[in-house]
Amino acid sequence: MRAIPLLIVLYVLYFVLPGFGLTLSPFLAGTLGLVLVHGAYLAEVLRAGMQAVEQGQWEAARAVGLSRLLSLRLVVIPQAVRHMSGPLIVALICVLKDSSVCALIGVNELTLTSRAIMSESFMPLHVFLLAGLFYLALGWPASLLARAIERRTNNHRCPQPQRLRAPRRRARLAPLAR
Repeated sequence: MRAIPLLIVLYVLYFVLPGFGLTLSPFLAGTLGLVLVHGAYLAEVLRAGMQAVEQGQWEAARAVGLSRLLSLRLVVIPQAVRHMSGPLIVALICVLKDSSVCALIGVNELTLTSRAIMSESFMPLHVFLLAGLFYLALGWPASLLARAIERRTNNHRCPQPQRLRAPRRRARLAPLAR
């Protein structure tokens, strides 16, 4: 699903499926399209987060007698959440931005509402600038949060090595002149 553009998925769900007898409302088709496309991205983030946990953690959990399910719940998932929280927020920001594409099939969301207001007021610059500011107001703080989480997890995961100082050599005294 990651290789198929969201717009194609939305068009298939909304315009092609009624030809096979399955009619979806614009909201349901938009929601299902976003879930299908971004679900694949989110699954990849989850997979990468789970693989980021070292194999030794699994082995240590098994060595102390935890079952596979308890190992996941108590040892692996808490560590994986730390690894995947930043990319997960970025993926959710992409869902927010891609929801504007759902306006093309008639989902009444911010972009479609802005288009309706623009057609009544004939002020496209003002209306779409305001819509862009709404998206910015929602996405920018979330991206700052994702950056802060990434920075925090990277600092805990890979501490910077301290520089080793070369041992001081004793200054050699010049041989005394005889």
